[in-house]
Amino acid sequence: MTIGSFRCVDVAEIYRDMGWSVYPLLVVRDVRYSFASLLEKFYGTNGTTAEDPPLRMRMRRFHEDWQLFKKQNWPILSYERFVEDPINVLNQIVEKEMGLPWDDAMVDWPKSEAEISYMSPGNETCHNAMALANNLISALDPSISTTMPKGIPFSELEWLEETFDDYNKACGYPKHILVDTQPSEMLNSPSFEVTRRNLLYNKLKQNSIDINIISKEKNMISRQNNINILKLNRVKNHCVFGPSLRLWQALINKKFEI
Repeated sequence: MTIGSFRCVDVAEIYRDMGWSVYPLLVVRDVRYSFASLLEKFYGTNGTTAEDPPLRMRMRRFHEDWQLFKKQNWPILSYERFVEDPINVLNQIVEKEMGLPWDDAMVDWPKSEAEISYMSPGNETCHNAMALANNLISALDPSISTTMPKGIPFSELEWLEETFDDYNKACGYPKHILVDTQPSEMLNSPSFEVTRRNLLYNKLKQNSIDINIISKEKNMISRQNNINILKLNRVKNHCVFGPSLRLWQALINKKFEI
C-alpha cells in the first residue's frame, strides 16, 4: 500500500481504527531494484492521482518511512539478507525485535489464502511464486536480488542515488551500481493520461458512446417500423386492395398479420 497511496504510519492508524494491535515492520531493499521492478508493473505509472501518484513521490514517502523507523528504533528487515537466510532472519525479527512468539506456520504455510484476515491482490511475482510453492523456502528466488536492474532512465538513477545516499550508507548498499540504461533516457513527466483512473474514464466514455449508438439504431428501426405500419394501414383501408389483401391472407398465408 505504501508504494501506492499511503505511508506506513497512515496504514498503521487505519488498522488501529479497525481495532487491531499494530507491530510496525519495514521491509527495505536497494531502491534502484525496487524502482526498476515498479516500472514493469501495471501500477508503476508516473501519474497524478491518489492511486497512481508520481513515482518520485512514492519513493520520497518510502524514504520518510525509513527515517521514521530509524528515529523510533522500530524493526527493519533487509530483503537481501532475508532471501539469503530466510528462517534465521525472520526468527530474529519476529522474536527479538518485534517481541512476537515464533510460529512454524510462518515458514510452513499450513493456511490457505482464504483463511488469512487480509489478502490484497498484491505483487504478481509474489502470488505466482506462492501458487507454485507450499512453504517459504521453495517460494523464494535469491537470484532476483542480484540480477542487474533494467530500464531505469538515467535521470532517475541519478536522482535515486542522490536522494537515498544516506539510506544506501546505512543499509550497506553501494553508492553507485551498474544499470542497463542509456544516458539520454528521461522519464516522462507525471500526467493524468497514464493513470488507471483515466483508463477507466475512457472505457466508461466509450461504453456511453456505444450505448448512444445502439439507442439511435433502435430509434431508427422503431421509426421505420412505424412508417411501415402506416403504409400497411393505408393498403388495408384501400377500397380495392384492402379486400384483396384480406382474401390473400385467408386463402394463401394465414400467418400474415394485418
